[in-house]
Amino acid sequence: MKLAIAAASKTEPITIIIQCDHHLAKITGYQCTAAVLHTYQPFGLFFHYWLCSHPEVMIHFPPGQLAFSLNGRRPLLTQALADGDHIEFWGMPSRPETLQ
Repeated sequence: MKLAIAAASKTEPITIIIQCDHHLAKITGYQCTAAVLHTYQPFGLFFHYWLCSHPEVMIHFPPGQLAFSLNGRRPLLTQALADGDHIEFWGMPSRPETLQ
């Protein structure tokens, strides 16, 4: 049992690619960037962190107007991210004229 706990605590970091459409790039400041995360981090935790890092997204993209994919597919919130994963965000803001 101690061996399993020790192995789990020595995880290697992973790198993922995050891509945003031009509307979201106005908020995040990037269209494409890399992020280093802990191994086995679930998509839901990453998504929560991403939204907290960019709170304006929730203002300009109400529920139903923000889409995302993980490696071209709809992710499960509990799905563990892996090295090299590609997360893409896009959507239609409720009021595009308010984005600067």
